Amino acid sequence: MAGRKNKRGSVGNAKAQRWAARKAKQAALRAGRDPYQGVWRLPLRGCFVNQGWREQHLASLMVARDRSDGLIVIAVALVDLGCLGVKDAWARRDMENDEYETALERMRAREDPYVPCDLELATAILRRGQEYAAELGFNPHREWDRVLQVIGPSSDDDQPPEIICGLDGKPYYVAGPDDDSADILQQLERHVGPDGFHFVAATGDLPMPGEGVRGVEALLEDLAATRAEDQDSLLLRCAKLKRCLILWSVSSELLDELRHFGRQARRGRDEEPDMDETIDRFIAAHRLEGGASIHEAFVARFPELGDDDRHIVLGWKDTVEGIFEIVRHGGDHLVLENLVDELRYVVRSNQGPTGLAKSPREGFLVGRICPLGDGWLMSGDHRAMPPSASDLLLASAADIAMNVPRLFFRNPDHLKRAWEQQRQMYEAFVEHFGSDEVIVPGAGLQAAMDGFMRHQVESARQRAEDEGNPLDPAMVSQAPVTVPLPPELLREPEVAVLDHPLWGQGFYLGYREVRRAFEKPGSFWHRRRIEPVQRYLEDEDLDPLPLLLLGDRFPEAASSIFATLQGRPGFDWSRDGEALLREHKANHYDRLLPRVVPLPERHVAAMRRTAEIRRG
Repeated sequence: MAGRKNKRGSVGNAKAQRWAARKAKQAALRAGRDPYQGVWRLPLRGCFVNQGWREQHLASLMVARDRSDGLIVIAVALVDLGCLGVKDAWARRDMENDEYETALERMRAREDPYVPCDLELATAILRRGQEYAAELGFNPHREWDRVLQVIGPSSDDDQPPEIICGLDGKPYYVAGPDDDSADILQQLERHVGPDGFHFVAATGDLPMPGEGVRGVEALLEDLAATRAEDQDSLLLRCAKLKRCLILWSVSSELLDELRHFGRQARRGRDEEPDMDETIDRFIAAHRLEGGASIHEAFVARFPELGDDDRHIVLGWKDTVEGIFEIVRHGGDHLVLENLVDELRYVVRSNQGPTGLAKSPREGFLVGRICPLGDGWLMSGDHRAMPPSASDLLLASAADIAMNVPRLFFRNPDHLKRAWEQQRQMYEAFVEHFGSDEVIVPGAGLQAAMDGFMRHQVESARQRAEDEGNPLDPAMVSQAPVTVPLPPELLREPEVAVLDHPLWGQGFYLGYREVRRAFEKPGSFWHRRRIEPVQRYLEDEDLDPLPLLLLGDRFPEAASSIFATLQGRPGFDWSRDGEALLREHKANHYDRLLPRVVPLPERHVAAMRRTAEIRRG
């Protein structure tokens, strides 16, 4: 028991010491005296800097001094030697020894570990970094004077260590995640001009000159004086245009958009995406306010672009992202087959044959390509995969096709086959249920859809036998057939299932109320009767199929309902119905594709094999 009492007593004493230190600090502040005044005279406990401070142009300093009462004074500063000076700083007067040793161990275990250094070096880093920043108009962190008081004054007798600031004689700005980068870039431009500094965006570690918009304009002037007379000059032209897109993307005009995109790209990933990948994805996929792509905004921002160059840049909107099998390595080009759409592409690099030198002779490349005249151009980095990864990549391609069907339907044969299968599914649905609509309780939805699926498989098997075609292995399998359904649907009181040869199959809630409004036209005067119809019409996420079916089935009622809802007495469903649906559901009409994805047999077989491997 004595040991436990002593232990508790030591903890109590430590708390009392901390409390006394806080009270002393508060008293000193109330008296107008800085509690850090003169602490540099205390014995030095340790002085540290991160090992890679020279290469990174970013120094993390820690200085510790021993107090007579056993506590430790500690000061920490983050010094940007590129241009910003002291970005962060803090100090403490009451750190206990155990806490200090724990913090020191963590710092030694970092990827860029803290190492001991002379106090003179730490002083020179802190003071020279801030002097350089002040020359550029940047102020230090508000706590930096506390760190100065812990480090102490410079000695007039000693020659201070030489500290090189900037890079190659110019300020060097590496954007941090919490920086107001637009203001910092404007500050640098005011002091040294748009070409007087280097800049690294927050999404990676690739240095870029701070050329910004002026750099784009200079490249465009150069392009205006030349023409693409052959394939090689076209590749060089594309390289310069791509450089323009990159420069504009990392300029102050788009930097905030790029930083936000980069943060979204990092979310949920174990590894930090590199800068090249992030910028390339930003250019390929990001949409600005108003819906414009980076390519569209670029040609609008720089009207001096020639018609040919404008056509090239806008053509890059049609970037194809996929998993490509190497069919042939032609030296200055590759023949690739995309596992997602099963189309072949002749692909070149804007660096010429050297850009393809590292590409393997066989296997796969995962990445993006964009149009180049009659061919295609490598876009960003590509990850090489060996031939042995075939099943895994085919299964991944199948997953992409099912989740992003527009990529799968780039192949017109796939699209044609999908429309045909969707029509056959519609006929099977009507044959099985006796109608193109069925309303069932959520609890019975699974059984109803599984029964339809068994009917569909049996019909497909019979059709294949009648036509003398080989049977799909899935039709031969005796495994139970089930339709994957969202669990929340199964908990609904009732669900309507509708099918259509063009719009496919969908599940709808509240359909019976909408249908009742069309079935009882005599009650149109009662606004509450038609409110469900209005909700269906104004719901942008809901496709037009329910209203399309009911309008075609009850055209007179539809005319009266929508005349009331729209305040248009002359509304006629047969004449005005489609225009009304397109107005409210334009996104569904614009991206209308089959809901059936007829995966090729080799993809289905690869999915089965990979699933078997996972099961063990």
